[in-house]
Amino acid sequence: MQKRIEFDANSLLKLCVHYFQDNANRVPLDAELVAAGVSPYVTRWVMLEAVSEHEWRDVPVAPNGELEPLHLRYEGRKTASWQQGAKDVPMDWRREVEAPK
Repeated sequence: MQKRIEFDANSLLKLCVHYFQDNANRVPLDAELVAAGVSPYVTRWVMLEAVSEHEWRDVPVAPNGELEPLHLRYEGRKTASWQQGAKDVPMDWRREVEAPK
């Protein structure tokens, strides 16, 4: 049996704010959604474009002029975040995320 689950992109952004709040690469509280999309090439891959006036003012830009993506991963009760191209902040795994019951 399957069930379809629907949610809006802004709710997904707020979940990212909550679940990754303790990670070195986190989504700031004041993050606001700009755009959202689903990859036609990578299955189960979702992209959110967000802005934060306070914490993301000086975000590094890739040599080609594009923003480096912030990758977030949730597995069970663990979260991981990493910034592609960031040498000073490695992949950050955290355990025991407060999960809804």
